[in-house]
Amino acid sequence: MIRVLRYLKGYVKIKIWGFAPERFLNLCSRRNIMLWEIQKEKDTYLLYISLSGFWSLREIARKTKTRVVILKRYGLPFFLSKIRERSIFLTGALLAFLAWFLSGLFIWNIQVEGNYKITDNQIRKYLKTQGISETIPKNSVNIEELEKRLREEFPEFTWVSVKIDGTDLYISIKENDLTSYEAVEERCMDLWAEKDGMITSMIVKKGVAQVKPGDMVSENMLLVSGEIPVYNDDETIRKYLYTAAEADIIVKRTVCYEDKLLPSYIRKVYTGRTSDKVVCHLWGNELTLGKGNTYRYYDTTYENKGITLWKGITLPVRFGVYHNREYYNMECRYTLKEAENILSKRYRKYVENLENEGGSIISANVYMDSKGGYWTYQGEIEVEEKIGIQIAR
Repeated sequence: MIRVLRYLKGYVKIKIWGFAPERFLNLCSRRNIMLWEIQKEKDTYLLYISLSGFWSLREIARKTKTRVVILKRYGLPFFLSKIRERSIFLTGALLAFLAWFLSGLFIWNIQVEGNYKITDNQIRKYLKTQGISETIPKNSVNIEELEKRLREEFPEFTWVSVKIDGTDLYISIKENDLTSYEAVEERCMDLWAEKDGMITSMIVKKGVAQVKPGDMVSENMLLVSGEIPVYNDDETIRKYLYTAAEADIIVKRTVCYEDKLLPSYIRKVYTGRTSDKVVCHLWGNELTLGKGNTYRYYDTTYENKGITLWKGITLPVRFGVYHNREYYNMECRYTLKEAENILSKRYRKYVENLENEGGSIISANVYMDSKGGYWTYQGEIEVEEKIGIQIAR
């Protein structure tokens, strides 16, 4: 209890020395000034005294020619004094805590994941029509209703999950993986030729074949019919069944290959001059900090970073920097070797795409030429490739 009273009233630890420190202690005792934990160190004394008692020591110290120094302060009066000295800091801390608490009641960041066919911008535009965007109160978001509306608005979504974590709104999506063929599989569709050639291989999976291996086919010719006749015993047609015709048909044909390249091109030459423009995104608005550049030609890269206190707590402030690099355009001409490397690379890409589509090169007679102001890669290629496109009746 005595310790509590001492803390409430305040006390100090002092050091005394001088002409007659013992007389100093005796005078304090006669005047009922409480001293405790008195320790002697050579010609000095260390002791504790109440704050009110300390203010009564001036006359005693003068009479005994003793010096008094405060070593440490204790108690509530000194604590309150420190608080008053730091009132601005405490006020700022209180306001910061209040701002943090209030900001935690709003959505400051919307994240969408799992979408491929439908872009983030399409989803965000729809959310705005539903009154959902950054800066709205969290309690205004009905999660179950939002999930239902997203599935109704976008039939491609087979699964939607919405959750709120701190100040972030997370929307997770799974899209429908069905192909267009699966969606129309039960419709009557014929298979037609989109290229000329001679059929070298034909495997019909669905429908009735209208051609056979060895036949020459031309563009817009019917290959497989999706109309399947059902015969009676007397071989008359009783009815028709319908399906989506499907077949693996390979044709051999000759392709005239030609690829042109202009003799000159524009090359960027960087001057070494750069400039940065800092922007601040605050509640959806962009504020430019600093001046832009006066370059005529320049490349720009952009970096931005938000302020996240910890996971789920994102402030409505993002800082970005536009990095600009100046360059000028220089007209250059391709050498024979450079032109040949570019055109041969394109030719290899053409062959790769053909093979990815199930085709192959049987023979090729392709050569480099320069005519009409162009570098040209041309010749004849004998290929085998898959043909047949579905067309609904």
